[in-house]
Amino acid sequence: MAENLESNESLSSQIKKSIIEKNLDTGLDYAELGLDSFIADGVLKEIPIVKTIMGFAGTGLKIKEAFFAKKILTFLSTFHAGKLSDEKMVDFRIRMEDDQKYREEVLEIVMVYIDRFMEVKQAEIFANLFQAHLNGRIEWDFLRTLLFSLQQLNVGALPELVKISEQAAKSANTRGFVIEMHAPNTYISALVAAGLGQQVGNYVKGNRAAFFLYRYGILADINYELTVDQAKNMN
Repeated sequence: MAENLESNESLSSQIKKSIIEKNLDTGLDYAELGLDSFIADGVLKEIPIVKTIMGFAGTGLKIKEAFFAKKILTFLSTFHAGKLSDEKMVDFRIRMEDDQKYREEVLEIVMVYIDRFMEVKQAEIFANLFQAHLNGRIEWDFLRTLLFSLQQLNVGALPELVKISEQAAKSANTRGFVIEMHAPNTYISALVAAGLGQQVGNYVKGNRAAFFLYRYGILADINYELTVDQAKNMN
């Protein structure tokens, strides 16, 4: 989305500020706002990160920039309204300030994936997954794997992902997180294409990524801990 190096650096700096310090109204549901709310003059344009994004469009936000603004505000508001403890948030702020490599990696995945997502819902799920990462539930490399799957996923398949994962959770004492669940063919293909399971006839077998996306991303249950048996049974 950014047009040049200077713009990228400006956006990166503003995202860093916005992610380590809450500087927007988390009570406002940005995901429900129409793009007109971002394009037209109004209070949203007074939000620091929106002002930065406006710089890309010159006289005002165009559709692409407005959609990016909607997604990044949804990500930030979901993140800051989450369940991450104050202690973990302080640790994150310190690392973002002191560890340049980590800071650059975080800002890169935020900018890249927020830009690529086709649905605002994906930005919300991303925020929950990132909280779970900071809470020690998702390793960095696996977080990247989950984000790639999330980007590839047809969000219309989310209800089927929920069904598969709920069945997996119920059967955790016997078969772990690899449960076969009947699903419409369209969504079987979508889940498999996103790397969230394997197709077996008219069934889809959900995997570890599917369950993590459900538990931490959709449910935002960032304090959930796997038992030893559950971890052993996942693939």
